[in-house]
Amino acid sequence: MIRTYLVMVLALAACGKKDDKPAAGGDKDKPAAAAPAGDDKKLKVGLSIKTDGEVGEGMSPEGNMITGGTSGAFTVEPDKTPMTADEIKKDAADNKPKDLKVDTLADGFIVTYVNTGSAGDNFWVDARRKIGGKAIRCSSTVSSADQQAAVVAACKSIH
Repeated sequence: MIRTYLVMVLALAACGKKDDKPAAGGDKDKPAAAAPAGDDKKLKVGLSIKTDGEVGEGMSPEGNMITGGTSGAFTVEPDKTPMTADEIKKDAADNKPKDLKVDTLADGFIVTYVNTGSAGDNFWVDARRKIGGKAIRCSSTVSSADQQAAVVAACKSIH
């Protein structure tokens, strides 16, 4: 019995503990503003992105999926179904969003929010930008606030 208990305690300790320290200048559940990690990498849309992930084939022939790195997985592709921030917010209503925010950029916007599904919290990003005459969409649903912040930083880095 004691042996089983010790094995369980050691296994739990090996899994690690979530750091309860708040991000610099903020709430422990909210990541600090992230700078994009990694190097500039070419995208099929004719632009570049700063990411520490691998740039691969996307779901559309003109897009890329970025995987790995601090951001998890996200896509960058031509924006073939342009939407306003208000339209995206309306679509998000079905997901019962929490912390819905619109970050207005000089060349577009980024909508972020969190919803809770059967597997826990989902962190959404939907960025729409027009860069050099090209309408692009950078989007993802990831599993942590840190990944969401990394996706936002990468989407903002597109040039």
